Amino acid sequence: MKLFLLRHGEAGQAARDSLRELTPRGWLDASHIAGYLNTQPLPDHAWVSPLVRAQQTAEAVFRVCGRPVHVQDCDDLVPEADIRLLLARLEPVRHDLLLVGHNPLLSELLAVLSGQGRPPVLGTANLAVLDGELIAPACMRLLDIKSPGRA
Repeated sequence: MKLFLLRHGEAGQAARDSLRELTPRGWLDASHIAGYLNTQPLPDHAWVSPLVRAQQTAEAVFRVCGRPVHVQDCDDLVPEADIRLLLARLEPVRHDLLLVGHNPLLSELLAVLSGQGRPPVLGTANLAVLDGELIAPACMRLLDIKSPGRA
């Protein structure tokens, strides 16, 4: 099964971190990554952080892909979330899944799942693609990391 980790696009400033919205570049970068995702078998399921910038990134992706995806808000994808709780939630999953969230959580999750000590830090609107039979520490293989310029 494949696991796609997508960090939100570039976001501007706001009075509260949870309200930060994508910049025009953030929308554009998310659309470029969506173009790449459109060339892949897109997962039928997505978990998205409830923060505005992640929700907007997911919206941009699904608008370009133009097909229905079961989307679930996931509080375990916010930046300060406990990775152990997210791993416990992911362990029973047995289908392809797209996660849209934040750093440092997504980069840490990438390191744990791939068994790599220090994979690259995911930049804004970067997409990591992993493959494996089980979503668990050191049980997935990193296939690629796409940036908007490489998508």
